[in-house]
Amino acid sequence: MEEVAWLRSNIHYYLREKCYGHAQQISKQASTRFGENAEFSFYHGFASLLEGQVQKGINELTPLQTERDLELAVVIALTYAHKQASTIDRESLYSLESKLKEEKKLANSMSFYYAGLFLSIAEKFEKASEYINKSLRKDSNNLDAVILKGWNDMYMSYGEMHMSILDCFELALNKSDKNIEALLGLAKFKYFAKDHEASNLTLDRLIVNNPEQVLPLVEKMKNEFAMQKWDAVVDTIERIIPLDPDNIEALKARIFLALCKNSDYIEAADQLNRFFSVLESVETHNGYQFYNTTQMFSKACGRSSAVLSQVYRFAQYASEMYPNNVEYLSEVGYQCILQGKYKEALSFFKAASKLDSNSIMALCGLTLCQMHENGPTDQIAQQIELLFEMQGVTKMPVLYRLSAQLNAKNSSNAVSFLNTAYETKIAVANRNPFSLDYIKDLDPDFLLEVFKEYKKHLPKKPSVIVGYLLYPQDGSDSSVSNCFNILNTIVVACPGLISALYELARLKYLFGFASDAQKLALQVNDLDSTHAGSQVLLSQIYIQQQMFAKAGQSLEMCLSYNFKVRDSSMYHFLNGVILKNMNQLNEALSSFTSSLQIANSKSTISHNRMYESDLNIIDKATLYLQMIEIQTALGQLAEAGKTMQVRLDLLIS
Repeated sequence: MEEVAWLRSNIHYYLREKCYGHAQQISKQASTRFGENAEFSFYHGFASLLEGQVQKGINELTPLQTERDLELAVVIALTYAHKQASTIDRESLYSLESKLKEEKKLANSMSFYYAGLFLSIAEKFEKASEYINKSLRKDSNNLDAVILKGWNDMYMSYGEMHMSILDCFELALNKSDKNIEALLGLAKFKYFAKDHEASNLTLDRLIVNNPEQVLPLVEKMKNEFAMQKWDAVVDTIERIIPLDPDNIEALKARIFLALCKNSDYIEAADQLNRFFSVLESVETHNGYQFYNTTQMFSKACGRSSAVLSQVYRFAQYASEMYPNNVEYLSEVGYQCILQGKYKEALSFFKAASKLDSNSIMALCGLTLCQMHENGPTDQIAQQIELLFEMQGVTKMPVLYRLSAQLNAKNSSNAVSFLNTAYETKIAVANRNPFSLDYIKDLDPDFLLEVFKEYKKHLPKKPSVIVGYLLYPQDGSDSSVSNCFNILNTIVVACPGLISALYELARLKYLFGFASDAQKLALQVNDLDSTHAGSQVLLSQIYIQQQMFAKAGQSLEMCLSYNFKVRDSSMYHFLNGVILKNMNQLNEALSSFTSSLQIANSKSTISHNRMYESDLNIIDKATLYLQMIEIQTALGQLAEAGKTMQVRLDLLIS
């Protein structure tokens, strides 16, 4: 019966997506529609179990032990549940393990199928494979088992799509060309294989015949998202929402568009607020969905306070719901770090490490807080060395970034650690098609921190390029090239992430790609016309191009949005160059003097992190030369001689 097949496919889908509340809703609807059906009760029970409601899951599954086809799966699920319980009932566990041995002897093909299904959805893929193969040995024509084998192998070999997986779905479709699970599986295979157009063609077969069904549309939206066809994504979202107003994937895609494409942080915060209400209603006990949402959007918001304050609620909800979950508690700590609240972060990491003294996540968090508080110390170096030993096969990119900070005075070592941090992140992210999971694994915020550390080891370049400075393109240096790669990766993934666009624009400018820098700075300006850094950078670019009137306009625009720009040495330097070229020499000299006074003041603190206000040694040398030229032109020869001596002292020191 097609209606039952769709219900079953929906439940399987939402279980795999870890939308356990949604799976429970559909299971309950199916039971109401078709009477008490043991299969749907089974789905409801193990959805409760997997979302963390262990006792509830046990209570729901226990009565199903008498159902012939389900008995083996139920015994496995109950064994799993008792092992997850906060207090393990040894007697019940022993009884279940004994019963499992007996059930294996009596099981038929469908019994092994349901056991494999539970294990696969519980992400015990290798164990699931054993039961699926036993099901097929009992009955090689069991299409459900053939299709499940395809799904299980697809997730078991995630990132490597073997043709044997495709064979499972095609075999099933040769026997039943409208089989929903097989068509969804085939589309998913092509999605993971990054053949998105082919995946959509498969999904269209389902959409045309079942326009009222949401699943094929959601999967189509994911393909369009992967191809970054944003208009198509919006259109498909508009088709999904009338059918399912609380569709989690569609709502998350909307948040991404507001946040990472349109750079509309207020809209993104509003949508996150609504999404919180949806999850609270639909996935009430699903800590994973709240935790996952936190990780996705906190890492791609450019540390927007409006977005971070909303995202924090998701992390807090998950940790309060499951207070013994070390990952959820540690994530609250990491959210505090993103907000600059290191003392609060430290308390959460300490609490998490009390729950599990070997938690790498909690221990890394503690080390980050200590590094922020004390800077590089021998104690931190020893902790990082210990954490490297504890991490095992899975590399922790944050340890490589911390190691780079410890080796700040040894550029070769630091750069090597930073390269490994970047490469490790990219390798994990690239297992996914472009998706919200890709964004989460990529972690743009972390990569920006890697870049900022990398900047310390780049060749020094002038920030203000006047006519006599020869300035060829210089992108061949491996460190510069690596920095371009890091920033380009972020910008491709999050085309509206202003902080990454701005850093890329500055890097392009500093290393001789002024035209590219100008386009990027204008792009930043389009996304946020009040962004001080982009206006300062445009002024620098126009000065290099000797378009001094335009440079002045950019500086005035910057000042109109952020008057504190006047407190930076860079502002007065740029203003002086502009005035000098407009032949206002006395005013230019005054501006240069102000720039030097600010640059040489040890108490100077940058009031705006959106632009680089400090002058490096090349900038100061250029500034002195500009002053000498003006002093000479004004006949202040004694002053010019003093300035020349100061410049020589600067270069010698």
